[in-house]
Amino acid sequence: MGEWNLISFFPTAYKDEILYSLINRYHMRSGNVSYSDTIKDLYNNRYTKSILDLPNSNKELLDNINLGFQLDEFIKQTSLVRYYTAFLDKEKIENLINQLSDSGCRGIHSIVGASQRISRYYGYLKICPQCYQEEVNQLGEGYFHRSHQIPAVFVCGKHRCVLKKSKKSFSFYSNRFISLDEMNFVDFDEVKVIKENIDMFISIANDCEFLLNNDIDNKKIEWFRNQYKNRLKQLNLCTLKGVVNINEVKVKFNSFYGQDILQLFSLNIYSDDDSNWIKYIIRNKRYVLNPLKHIMFIKFLGIDIREIFSTNIEYKPFGNGPLTCMNKVCDNYRKRVIDEVEISYNSKKKRPVGRFKCECGYTYCRIGPDKSE
Repeated sequence: MGEWNLISFFPTAYKDEILYSLINRYHMRSGNVSYSDTIKDLYNNRYTKSILDLPNSNKELLDNINLGFQLDEFIKQTSLVRYYTAFLDKEKIENLINQLSDSGCRGIHSIVGASQRISRYYGYLKICPQCYQEEVNQLGEGYFHRSHQIPAVFVCGKHRCVLKKSKKSFSFYSNRFISLDEMNFVDFDEVKVIKENIDMFISIANDCEFLLNNDIDNKKIEWFRNQYKNRLKQLNLCTLKGVVNINEVKVKFNSFYGQDILQLFSLNIYSDDDSNWIKYIIRNKRYVLNPLKHIMFIKFLGIDIREIFSTNIEYKPFGNGPLTCMNKVCDNYRKRVIDEVEISYNSKKKRPVGRFKCECGYTYCRIGPDKSE
């Protein structure tokens, strides 16, 4: 750590403001002429580069600006760390927070799956024109929102409009600070596709924002693998033994989103490069995927993003027990007395078969799943 250098002021963060925006506003108020002078103020060196989504050297910065934040909370509130770590376990998240606290950390984006680029627009600043105008009117200045900088987000959920991207990539701005009103922003090439599918893009953005703003109950990857497989069983896309019909899943996934949306997210599931990610999300316990792939798979399965972390999905094609005895000469006829059911799979009909046995000895079978389930 360099020499301690407590600065006299630092802007208070606006709602949903990302760290780069805060530092940019500090630079405009500081009177510093050069980027390196501002970096020296904040990090006690002249070589730290701004990183948009997962900035490091946060302990050095927090020591200098002295805002009273806990280090881990500061990182969560000014970066995209919650979004990127939503599908990682607690041990990996703790390790990541420690790395973001210090300088010199490498491979951070690979750890969270962010190195799997899900859009050719990764690395561009984004703004909502309507948010910006409201902020200028109310605050006297606009700022960059964390939620808008998520690579998977192309729309503003508040205003139901398409975002604009910076004409130059963030690499141009990472070693210089320019007032937001002096930057040039343009439409995405696919603005028509986004507008035609605005509800889907807003739904995806809302799920991303939920992960960004909440301390969820993080699980190990096995949890999600089991959740996905049990839901696929409910949809008759997975056998009782856990064998997933990958080809049918791909067809249905492609139909659910459409090629235009998948291509915008660089998720063409039929290309040679990306054909394996759906297999990985179901089968591979070690492979860390970009969180957008989880989000879109969860949405395809018809699961609420809030429930995937808290509600255990179970495969019960015949509902919760006890189940009914159908022996007309039994005292328990049409009473719910059968506690267990043996489930097999009819491969021709692709449906579960239940074998029910009452204590009276009567056994019967029927094909499921029950329509009420």
